[in-house]
Amino acid sequence: MKDLRGKTAVITGAASGIGLALARRAAREGMRLVLADLDAGELDAAATEPGRRRGNTGPRKWTWPSPARCGPGGRGLRPAPGAVHLLANNAGVALCKPAWEVSAEDWAWVLG
Repeated sequence: MKDLRGKTAVITGAASGIGLALARRAAREGMRLVLADLDAGELDAAATEPGRRRGNTGPRKWTWPSPARCGPGGRGLRPAPGAVHLLANNAGVALCKPAWEVSAEDWAWVLG
């Protein structure tokens, strides 16, 4: 696919790092963007950068749905009408502390 103008890109983890870089590049290519991230403040800032406003279907604070909402018949994230031409499932989190200091709540957050 050589011409991406007007095509739809869905990017998770879009508020920082690789997701933000992908969103910036997709915007330069003229793509319609659906950006998702847990950090609503950073996501809003990323979504309002110059060049992002036109064609952007809007940032979304999104948490992973329950397993019942995923897969066939599920009602998970429905980002935009029509086809999705680029999907970057990039979201992820990490902890920086020794394993013996990681609580059950920490593991639930990382794995969730």
